[in-house]
Amino acid sequence: MLPPKASQYILIEIVPWVKRVLKVYYRARKSVLLKKAAVQPNSVSANLRLGRLCFELSQWEESAQYYERVVCLEPKLFEAHIRLELLYRLVGQKDKHERDKFGNILFNDRTYKLDKDSLAKVVYCCRRMVQLFPESIEAHVKLGNALVMAEGVSQEAVGSFHVATKIKLKHARGQGKSGLIFVASLPRSGSGNMERYLRSVLDIKNDNAQAIAITNWGFPNYVISPPGYAVSNAPIPDGINVNHVNASKANLMVLNLVIDRMIVNVRDPRQALLSWVHFMNYFRYVNDVWGVLEGGVLPENYFLMSLQEQISWQIENFYLPVTVKWIEGWLNADENPEFYPKILFTNLENVVTNPEAHYKAMFDFYKLDGSKFKSPSQPEFKENSHMRKGRIDEWREVFTAEQIKISSEMIPERLIKKFGWPRS
Repeated sequence: MLPPKASQYILIEIVPWVKRVLKVYYRARKSVLLKKAAVQPNSVSANLRLGRLCFELSQWEESAQYYERVVCLEPKLFEAHIRLELLYRLVGQKDKHERDKFGNILFNDRTYKLDKDSLAKVVYCCRRMVQLFPESIEAHVKLGNALVMAEGVSQEAVGSFHVATKIKLKHARGQGKSGLIFVASLPRSGSGNMERYLRSVLDIKNDNAQAIAITNWGFPNYVISPPGYAVSNAPIPDGINVNHVNASKANLMVLNLVIDRMIVNVRDPRQALLSWVHFMNYFRYVNDVWGVLEGGVLPENYFLMSLQEQISWQIENFYLPVTVKWIEGWLNADENPEFYPKILFTNLENVVTNPEAHYKAMFDFYKLDGSKFKSPSQPEFKENSHMRKGRIDEWREVFTAEQIKISSEMIPERLIKKFGWPRS
């Protein structure tokens, strides 16, 4: 490693000198190439070499002219389209000669301070790239980027980034990888057991945040953080994230950028509610303060209520109405033409009646390696624990007749038909 003074000397004295020498060479080389191009004006290689030389000489407008000629002569030359997109941005950059107080130029090859005509040129160039190279991740990312800078967060921009994501995941699965398996699961619907099974058979050990981070403000307020790979050429890491996120506008936006499919796992809200009531009491039993706080704003003396009073409170004030809205949100997302990922709906009732078919459907949906599939083992249930019973109809025995009537009427017919739950 060079000492600081030597590094500074090289940066201040040597590097600028090398650049000056190279410019002299480039100018001399350009004269030679111009003579050759005059003889062969339609030569792809001659125009390409001149475009590269002018770029090195920071003669961007002239460089762009040569690259425009190249893409006309040889439309399938991807390198030329990429360079032309950059040149349109460099040529159209406003205030490109401004410097800060340290003498640094205030723009580079990433900045996007362009006038309207230059933005239109960049967008046109990117659209042409996508047409010519529909399987190029970089082309779709560049189009999405250009559209955001030209129009804001338009649906076309989101769609471009989503296509790039689909291509990334297709490549990953083609190499035997799982990609990002994303599951939005209703609380108390077997979420933990599902994640443990998938991690075991796919041998994925990274934690959820490595693939995609989610901030938990208590059910149903989960917020997905956009990962760095979402709007770039970077690959999507293998990962499994089973969580309770709702179908908020912000969450749907992020998911459009990072996945091509997902699973939404649900449970009959009446049985889920009964499990939730016991779950809150379990948190109190084990002195889990955050677990209780996550359960919403409970009324004063909630834990002094009888079981029937707790059930009535959750039916009328929190869990049941919130759960119905949560499930309807994902059904709406599935029908929303502006939400691109495919959704596989699963439910705990199927896990109980036919666990092998349930997990096989997930494997098929994600196009996972069938040789890794294993029949799931039966979970161990225990009273006063996180895994209490796993039943699907206990609510009929525990709820009063009035509670059955009220809770059943609160579940829309749309949900009853979709998931095959009993009306009462």
